[in-house]
Amino acid sequence: MKNNKTSPQVRTISIEEWCALNREGAHLTARIRLDGNSMYPLIRRMQDYVTVHPLDRKILKGDVVLFKRADGRYVVHRVRKIKGQTVLTMGDNCSCPDSEITTDSVLGYITRIERGGRIINADTCIWRLLGLIWLSLLPLRKLYSGIKKTIKKSGDVTDE
Repeated sequence: MKNNKTSPQVRTISIEEWCALNREGAHLTARIRLDGNSMYPLIRRMQDYVTVHPLDRKILKGDVVLFKRADGRYVVHRVRKIKGQTVLTMGDNCSCPDSEITTDSVLGYITRIERGGRIINADTCIWRLLGLIWLSLLPLRKLYSGIKKTIKKSGDVTDE
């Protein structure tokens, strides 16, 4: 029996082309791999695919969003705070928050992550909450990292 379902059309385009098409009303999602470790452990560098949905709703605290920085670089980070038209973001694997951006800089939000055949639906209340909890643990993660470095250093020193 022949399957009459048509699969979605897949095209390879640049992020700039994707942005332009969405500005024109195309409302396309994009499936990309990220080249950076700033969202680890949620998103693994050049291993996991993320699906970016064009921004068609209010930005929520805890969302993982794609935005364009003032220097022209595209970044995927988590929303920490929203103050009017200002959005504060930070990567899950970063120790310092990003510079403030405007809501106009946000191009889309991550709806899913593909990891080794598994799908993580990232656009849910529970995933936003878990991400915010992870960010709130930053002081403890820094403390753990410092202790780990100290222990490693002390293991390298021997008394003679």
